[in-house]
Amino acid sequence: MEKELVYISAIYRGVEEYWALTSRDKNCIDLRVELEIPESLVIYPKFEKLLKDVQDKYWQKYLIIDAIGEYEVGNEHGYGHLGTNKAKFTVKKLINVQLIDRKRKFLY
Repeated sequence: MEKELVYISAIYRGVEEYWALTSRDKNCIDLRVELEIPESLVIYPKFEKLLKDVQDKYWQKYLIIDAIGEYEVGNEHGYGHLGTNKAKFTVKKLINVQLIDRKRKFLY
């Protein structure tokens, strides 16, 4: 399993136990990365609140996360719940977290 220190700016969204970092580029639809935030990592209280808010209102909101951490690939069973993600990003430093409201799309 490779681990490389990288900077990311990605969308974090999900439902129930299926969460992933995804690309901000709409042409890159196949990227699904497990977000791991170690319990030992010191996080600004504002960022902690936003991480909780998005989980509580996942149908209405998502996050844009800027962070530095280790990117890992190579687990043949995948990452995250039932191995649905193709890689894992372990946060070393959260730089910014933004809560975004999903735009509503009406079917009529």
